[in-house]
Amino acid sequence: MEAARAAEVARAETEQIRKQREAELHQLHEALDRIVATRRVGDGLLMSLPESALRFDFDSATIRPEGRELLSRIAGVLLASRSFGLAVHGHTDYIGSAQYNLRLSERRAQADKDYSAAAGIDPGINVVKGYGKSSPIVAATDEVSRAKNRRVEIALSDTEIQYLGET
Repeated sequence: MEAARAAEVARAETEQIRKQREAELHQLHEALDRIVATRRVGDGLLMSLPESALRFDFDSATIRPEGRELLSRIAGVLLASRSFGLAVHGHTDYIGSAQYNLRLSERRAQADKDYSAAAGIDPGINVVKGYGKSSPIVAATDEVSRAKNRRVEIALSDTEIQYLGET
């Protein structure tokens, strides 16, 4: 009987934490969505930074000034949160070889991570992955469509909720 009572208390505490984390995730979503298009995915958020928001010069992984401003604003919001992990995904259009675009997308994702670290985001919670041209969001060949495929996505996952789900 004592074990059942302890289990019920633990479940109630876990549910309270889930509600708190859900409220924080909702606030984060609202704040980030004012900066860049953000959508809910599972227990986290996905920010899509299209080329119109985060520009790179041709064959470059150097973040341009307007991109640095955007990343600084995102970092400011994230610094006020806790227990989140980040994954930066780089993407390219279809022009160029698969190997070339994979490396370019990795370099661009790494540039985002490096800039975020300089802005105060713990690099230990931030992983990078390049997808090259393998995950287009638009399947067309005109310049406007290619530009939509050249993007960086930042996935934010709630590590506390994930941990609670494992208990």
